[in-house]
Amino acid sequence: MFHLGRRGGDNHNADRQGGDNADGDDRRIASAANLVDTLSARLTVVRNRFAVHGIESYVETGPVSRAAYQLGAMLASFSAIPWMRALTQAQLSLLPEGPTQEELKRQRHVVVLEIEDAYRTRKIDWQWETPNVYQFTAQLVVEVARQVAATQENGWMTPAQALRSLDLVKVDDSGPLRGCVLKQRPC
Repeated sequence: MFHLGRRGGDNHNADRQGGDNADGDDRRIASAANLVDTLSARLTVVRNRFAVHGIESYVETGPVSRAAYQLGAMLASFSAIPWMRALTQAQLSLLPEGPTQEELKRQRHVVVLEIEDAYRTRKIDWQWETPNVYQFTAQLVVEVARQVAATQENGWMTPAQALRSLDLVKVDDSGPLRGCVLKQRPC
């Protein structure tokens, strides 16, 4: 259970994934995940010669998502069978191409960053709410392309290097971080 915070300050999604209870506690269930962010954080720690105990990533998951993860893991070996693969493709072709515009607006994501020192004292506790992952990725890709095209540097450039001049705290309504809310919670 993680304290992911209220979404956008409202409470309309609270019951969906075990949100706010009578005590005002808004802990929700999250599952450990292997994310590119975890690898990026590990490489950043090594590059800057920091000492950390561990880096972990978790994704908020509701009951349906948790069941789907478990079912997918159990059935993964069957996906190698040709007739099973064809059956799966037939079922997937019935699904819509993607979420509707209304679903994209409603589906916001919350990222929590907690950093502890060697004594397990929390030093940073941030909550970053972003638009739907498809929309947010598109916003960032456009900005990365814009920054890379404007740079005089040669060679390989990571998205983080391209976006290094971005002010994560100051968010306007037209930039690549539009729709994002960063909250620095008390430690």
